Amino acid sequence: MNQEDLEKKIKSLESRNRKLARLKSHYQMESEIIAAMAAAAGLEELVKIAAEAIMNALGGSNVQIYYEKEAEWYYADLTTDPVVIDRIDNEDVLKAIYTGEVSNYKDRGNEEMAKLLNYVHPLVINDQVIGVVVLEGVLGFFEQNLTEEISNIISFFTLALKNEINSANLMLHAYETLTKKSKELEKQIEEKTKEQIKFRNTINASFDGFWIVNENSEFLYINDAYCDLTGYSREELIGRSIAYIEAVDSEEVIKKRTQIVIEEGQDRFETRHRCKDGSLVEVEVNINKSVEDDDLYVFIRDLTERKRLEEQRNQVSKMESIGRLAGGVAHDLNNMLTPILAYGDLLAQNQTDEKNRKRAEMILKAGISAREIIQQLLAFSRKQDLSYKVRDLNTIIQNFSILLYRTLREDMTFTLNLCSEELPVYADSSQIEQVIMNLVVNARDSIEGPEGKILISSSLVVPGDLSDADLKYMPPGPYAKISVRDNGCGMDPLILKDIFEPFFTTKGEMGTGLGLATVYGIIEQHKGRIIVESNPGKGTEFIIFLPIIKEEITAQPEREPLPEVLIKDCRILIIEDSEDIRNTVGDMLKQKGIGIFIASDADHAIEVMKLHGEINLILSDIVMPGMNGTELYEKLRMIKDDLRVIFMSGYSNEILNEYKIDEKSGSFIQKPFTAEQLLMKIGELFGTDPIEIY
Repeated sequence: MNQEDLEKKIKSLESRNRKLARLKSHYQMESEIIAAMAAAAGLEELVKIAAEAIMNALGGSNVQIYYEKEAEWYYADLTTDPVVIDRIDNEDVLKAIYTGEVSNYKDRGNEEMAKLLNYVHPLVINDQVIGVVVLEGVLGFFEQNLTEEISNIISFFTLALKNEINSANLMLHAYETLTKKSKELEKQIEEKTKEQIKFRNTINASFDGFWIVNENSEFLYINDAYCDLTGYSREELIGRSIAYIEAVDSEEVIKKRTQIVIEEGQDRFETRHRCKDGSLVEVEVNINKSVEDDDLYVFIRDLTERKRLEEQRNQVSKMESIGRLAGGVAHDLNNMLTPILAYGDLLAQNQTDEKNRKRAEMILKAGISAREIIQQLLAFSRKQDLSYKVRDLNTIIQNFSILLYRTLREDMTFTLNLCSEELPVYADSSQIEQVIMNLVVNARDSIEGPEGKILISSSLVVPGDLSDADLKYMPPGPYAKISVRDNGCGMDPLILKDIFEPFFTTKGEMGTGLGLATVYGIIEQHKGRIIVESNPGKGTEFIIFLPIIKEEITAQPEREPLPEVLIKDCRILIIEDSEDIRNTVGDMLKQKGIGIFIASDADHAIEVMKLHGEINLILSDIVMPGMNGTELYEKLRMIKDDLRVIFMSGYSNEILNEYKIDEKSGSFIQKPFTAEQLLMKIGELFGTDPIEIY
């Protein structure tokens, strides 16, 4: 190898070494640029690093980068951060976008710049142009090797840009999704909060109690109504177990019931809850399981009013049953008592032997007592019509007090404390007297030993003064209040709940069990209310409320003694299907010298009437087989139009109303009756007519 060839070889090796050194330096620069782009934190930083790297690698005056994200085009260069642009004005950039081909152009408007090259390189991935890089002011001799020089950088930048755009799009989409969900969540929270507020306001406005309890039967929430019902504050119960207020079931039973509700979804039962003051309240509990968790929604209804109404309904039902019994039994008993009273009266009047006369009077007294019991039974069951007039309650009590004194023992103190105002009430005086008498007798019997005290007081009250739960439902308006108080033995709650029950008595064989039942019936019939307060060893107080009537008080006539009445020239036809009563009434009238005729039924009565025109009065039973008394009277008046009538019956006044008989008129007498009562009725009927009354 000659010297010339050797020099060429050496130059060739030096050229290759320089090329290799340059390539090594270029690849090292590429590695550093790619590493920097890989470490870029976000799209903006990647674009900035890429622009600077391309500039450093190839020189030039500027680097422009265009890229598309979310259907919008962005522009950046060495001095401008990425911004959204409305349009792309550079035709070479548009050409690269549409063709995906590398191109270059010279700036023809500037002679100096015309020597330099502007290089346009599309950023393509999967045949899709996602952006364009423009190198401005590159020396022309780089034109052939430009693509090769930056191909790796461009390729990596394209991939990195695509990833960042996708990542940014994903982040943007995620952000928008999260923002949307956040707004939806905020709206849901707002709506839920409104629902909770509305729910809480609704629950607190409810008259029923409400709880939320967890699966351990512990209070999580309690509304105002339940706090009002039991006297507890919400803070005193939250976190406690239901067993704290439950008065019937044990904690173990409560937990079992809670578990059953969690499994089955609901339950309903009645129980009693213990109030803060120790009292018990009857409640209905309705439990439903939450659809979201194991919490239980519990509604508690106060049953006090319902129980009161049920008790009243039961009382009314009992009264109706006793009334039906009383109406039926009264007829038979009155028929039985009629001969007892009549013959007892006759025996007492005709006995000359004092001992036998007293025995007859005892028979008469027993019969009268039996008749009064029947009348009490009818009054209690409200089967007895009353004579209502506007009376001053104070006057009734004051006038009757003389008789009340006689019922008491000498060692008892009886006091009247009547208010100064008149208390006009619509009442039957005799029935009010019976009420007062029964209460005073009960008070007397409850006092054991000396120093017994009985006080009757009266006052005028208005609805605002009535605080008792049983009185708050009374109609508006003023009321007359009567109180009968004693210092006797008192009664426990077990006795108190039954004292108005018919036939309930604490007096053993000495009591009938009708006294207070009669009182209750009379007061109810007067549209009033009676309550009782009592404690063992502290006495008893009966309180009666009667509505005040704004009308003028009817003067109460003084009672006059009944005169003896003898009647002659009176011919009476007795019509009665009971042989005993026919004979009894006949004996009564014959004893007084009155002419009588007897018939057992309607047909017989018509025959007798046709035969004896001198008959001027019929004394007829009302309810008889076949034709009743009122129908018979109309038939007999067709025979004699001036015929007079006195109806008699042992039935209650409801039966009389059915037959349109006025028991207060002169044409009716209630069985059983005495001879004196019958003669007075005959005298009232004839008045000053020519039939002689002497």
